[in-house]
Formats: sequence, structure tokens, C-alpha cells
Amino acid sequence: MLTSAWLAALYRRLTAHGIRAWIDERELRVGATLTTSIRQQIHQSDVVLVIVSKDSEISKWVELEVEFARGEGKVIIPIFIDATDKPKRFQDMLGIDGASPQKFADVIDRLIRDLFGSIDQSVPPVDRAILTTGLRDLAREEPDLAPLIIECLDSDGLHQESIDTVSRAAFHPLDDALNSIFDLTPNRSLADHAAFGFRLAGAGVMALSSWVAATGDGDLPLVSAVGTNAYSFAVRDCDQLLGACDPPNNHALIISFTTTQHSWTVSRTHGASTCTWPVRKDTGDLADVLGWLR
Repeated sequence: MLTSAWLAALYRRLTAHGIRAWIDERELRVGATLTTSIRQQIHQSDVVLVIVSKDSEISKWVELEVEFARGEGKVIIPIFIDATDKPKRFQDMLGIDGASPQKFADVIDRLIRDLFGSIDQSVPPVDRAILTTGLRDLAREEPDLAPLIIECLDSDGLHQESIDTVSRAAFHPLDDALNSIFDLTPNRSLADHAAFGFRLAGAGVMALSSWVAATGDGDLPLVSAVGTNAYSFAVRDCDQLLGACDPPNNHALIISFTTTQHSWTVSRTHGASTCTWPVRKDTGDLADVLGWLR
């Protein structure tokens, strides 16, 4: 079901990349029609995003807006956030699958790239001022996240005494906060914070992916992230993070295999050359242990 946290995170990401966005969250009143204001907003838009949930499938209000946007010749992109069959009104549209919470950040990232790609432009860097303002707004909206956000923005990071509070945060705001904080300052300390979020709830995958891309092997933050993760929904994310390492992170591989016991998924997914020795060329530290595990 659509949550205000989901919608707020989408809005923050769009605006941080310079995309002007307007959100209509109002419910249809009895006998109501589209107001002049809504018609103007749709008329002035280049793209209309429709968040498709179980509720919106039966919403007359959504139907009116989609029909008006079609009549205006607008590009309509549905984002499906419930694992349901595609509603008839969207059968002729590809849309974006956003049903998996853990893929939420990827969905937004792909959407932004597609929006800029449609006008033959590369995605600009995030506006640091807008992103910082959005994070402070998030801290006010989500008190459980306030220690993480404020202590990372204004201090040296999350303090030990605040961990229990942050652990109570809902997934989407936590994921949004970790990825946004890392975007602002992509360093080892904030990669460690993303690793904490991944262990906690499978959050912060985009930040960890960026860290792996920047460092090659993800270093100790990746070891920390995959080592004690027991969530079945995060196994594929573990595999992707480990498989993206170049050179392979032997320490993370061993920890992942021995603690999560997920049946060599990485080996099957990315090929034995990624994970095992002596098949792969890497014969560095701990490679002999991987060979023994095999």
C-alpha cells in the first residue's frame, strides 16, 4: 500500500536532481471533478507519474487524472507498488515495477535516468542544498531517524546510544536516509552506516553499491554488511554486491558463505570464477580458504 514515506522519498529524489515535481494526494469528493489547478498542473507537465496501488486501482480520482493526461497527449509512467495484476487502464504501458521495498531506490534511480535519457541528457549530480534540506525535513517527519540524520550531517556519525532508536525506523525512510547521506558525503564512515542499515533491514543497498564501485572490493564495510545478514530477501542483494567486486572481496565471500549459508548462490549466479579458487585467477589473501570451502 502507498505510504506517505514512499511518496516523500520519491519527491525528494526527483527535486534533488533538478526535476520539478508536483504531487496530488487529495481524495475525490462526492460529485467532484478535476479542478482548474489540477488540469493546469497536468497540462504544464512533461510526464505524469501514476503510483499504482490496490487503492488507486479503484480510485475514480486517479481514473479522471489519467484520462485527462491521455487527452493532453502526456507521457504516462505507472509505478506499480503492489504485487497485483496490471490494471486494465495501464495494460498498454510498460511502467516500472516498484513492488519490492528493497528495490525502491533502484526504481527511482532508473526512473530519473529514463526521464533525462528521454531528452538526451545525462543525469546531473544531486543538488547538495536541496538534498540536505530534504534530509532535515525527513528527520522532523521520522523522529526515529533523527539521530542518524542529524548526527551524520552535523557530527561524526551515529552514536552508539542512538542505535536502538534508529532500529525502530520504517524501511523506506531508513533506506532513503542512508542513500541520501552517502550521496552527500561518499566516504568510508557513511559506507559503514549503510552496512549497518543493510544488516538491520536490507536497507542502504544503493549506497553500498556506490561504495563497491568506488573502491573495487567494498573493503571492510562490505564484510560488515553481508556477514551477519539473515534476511532471505537480502540474499540476492548480497550476491549482487559480492559479484560486483573487482577484485573479489575474499573476506566478505567467506563470511557470507559461512554465516548466511545460502547454498553458494553467489557461485551459481555469478559463476565459479567470481567466488572460488583455483578456478578464478585471483590467488590472493584467503583464496585458498575459499577453495577449501568449495
